[in-house]
Order: sequence, then structure tokens, then C-alpha cells
Amino acid sequence: MKKKATTIDKIPTKAIFSFGQGLNLSKSAFIPLEILNKHGINKESCFSILYEGAPFEIKHTDWYLVRKERIDKSIAKQLSADGYDVFDVGTTRKKPPVLIMPRGISKHFCCLNSISAYSLSGVDVYATDTQNIDKEVLNLLVFF
Repeated sequence: MKKKATTIDKIPTKAIFSFGQGLNLSKSAFIPLEILNKHGINKESCFSILYEGAPFEIKHTDWYLVRKERIDKSIAKQLSADGYDVFDVGTTRKKPPVLIMPRGISKHFCCLNSISAYSLSGVDVYATDTQNIDKEVLNLLVFF
């Protein structure tokens, strides 16, 4: 295998693939849809996050990271009073992955990240350039 295998970062494509782990934030940063609705926070002020479950393709999520720079401080205080934290995008250099693999022995598949969601603590596959790499991403999805 060592003689014939190609590591993920050497797959010939214009995008360079790499892997890492999800955001690993405190659970208080993951805010359910009903809390967004309660506080009148629109989804455009948030990042989607894969917090629970492991679908084959991520088309929607019920969990979000509320972007600190997109909401009023008064709403941030209300969220804090409810036990939730806002997300400061400046605290990470990570971009949403193209593929997410749930961790754990019982889950042996990979999620196609169609909505550019972040993951809580999945094994993430990132691409430096996401334009015109659908074939390569699907090949990796099938492999994983």
C-alpha cells in the first residue's frame, strides 16, 4: 500500500485537499433553530453546523453558530442569559470542509457538505479551492 497509495494532499487537482478536526467549541456555542426564532435571529447571521447525526449529504441543519459580528450586543446578552455563546469568527482559521466524517466506531460513512456547514468534532476534509472539483470530491466521498 505504501508503494501504490497516494496521500490526500497529493491527489492531482487544482484544489489541495487536507484534513483536520471540527471546531471543538463548547456546547453552548451550538444554538438550535428554535432559539434563533425565539430571538428573531435570521440564518444569514449564522453558520450552519453539523452537531448531531450523520447524513450522507448535508442539505440542512437545525443547529447554528451565531456570528458575533452580525448581531446586536443586546441579542448576544439575551443568548448568554439563555446559556448560549455567540461565535467569534476571528477565533478560527478553519473554513467549512467539503466532506465530514463522523467520529466513532458505529458510523462508517462520509457526509457530502452541500451547505458549507462546519462540524462539531468530525474528521473534516478541506479543499483550498472549491471551484470545479465536484468529481474529485465525489471520488473521495465514495472512497471514504
